[in-house]
Amino acid sequence: MIADMQRRTLETFEMLERDQQGLSTSNALLAVVNSMRLLPGRKSVIFFSEGVAIPANVAARFRSVIDTANRANVSIYAMDAGGLRTESSSKETRDGVMAAAERNLQRNPTADITGAAMTTALERNEDLLRHDPHSGLGQLADETGAILIRNTNDLTGGFRRIDQDMRNYYMLSYVPKNPTLDGKFRQISVRVKRSGLDVAARKGYYAVRAEGPMPVMSFEAPALALLESTPVPNAFPIRAAALRFPETER
Repeated sequence: MIADMQRRTLETFEMLERDQQGLSTSNALLAVVNSMRLLPGRKSVIFFSEGVAIPANVAARFRSVIDTANRANVSIYAMDAGGLRTESSSKETRDGVMAAAERNLQRNPTADITGAAMTTALERNEDLLRHDPHSGLGQLADETGAILIRNTNDLTGGFRRIDQDMRNYYMLSYVPKNPTLDGKFRQISVRVKRSGLDVAARKGYYAVRAEGPMPVMSFEAPALALLESTPVPNAFPIRAAALRFPETER
């Protein structure tokens, strides 16, 4: 029982620590990106990190960083500060997923009572995939129209690629045919006719009005869209009353 208590303590602390790290990184990026919002033209941020943990509790905030960067016209270039690794993080993630799957296959659910849900291993697999440093850094760079520098100790080459990408790009704009601000994510796809080219472009945007100084979180988009509708929907009745506490008689 003591060993099980220690194991649960370590698991809980590890989970809370990953949440805190992910929220700290996301909040810092939100502050930097939002401060550049009023500057004209395309802006760039070079972000050094050994990886961004994106557990379930951080996913919405991390998604908001990407959306805010796209609205502010900021591209986030990510550099893997871990440099050249002897074993790739993808291999570590794959080994962890395979080991968890093997343990789950060998367990007898009727005889090996663990006191945990049968989906615990699947949740652990998802956590391992989210914890891959290249997963978060790659998503951050790819969906803001930038590039990820990884698996290298040569920062000069990485900076040269970033400098070239910042100096040579096409700025395209358009007016969407659908003017309704419904709060949904609208995907953008950019294609070129010439073969052998890699296109780095924004992946889309949330159809909401965002003119204030505060960034719009992804989970706030549906509510903001409802406030923009005319008439404002009233999905449920609201009652208001004045109550006084305490009452001496009851």
